[in-house]
Amino acid sequence: MPLKKRRSPQEKKSLSYEKDRRDNYGENHKGSRKSVPKRKALANRSLRRAGATMWEQNPEQGEDVFLQKSSKRFKKAAHQPLGDFIRTKEQARKTRFGAKARRQIEKAKFGDL
Repeated sequence: MPLKKRRSPQEKKSLSYEKDRRDNYGENHKGSRKSVPKRKALANRSLRRAGATMWEQNPEQGEDVFLQKSSKRFKKAAHQPLGDFIRTKEQARKTRFGAKARRQIEKAKFGDL
């Protein structure tokens, strides 16, 4: 069995920034444990209901409707890569830095209008 290639800490860090993901939906980081199965269940339920009613009413068109609905099933979306997430946070931090001082300067220049 070939030996595993040893990676330097810098290589590990860059791989982590590329491959690791962060939730960017603005919800609780544990929320997707409940919301993903719930969304899948709701989509599957609606698919079963639509298929059952169409088969009862019109068996010829039932399969077409079933296939149409099944193409709209719930799919998980990929989260934001860790590197992009960190860059976004850094940019926001840079725009916030010194905001209070800038406001005070503007207030001193123009006074209370």
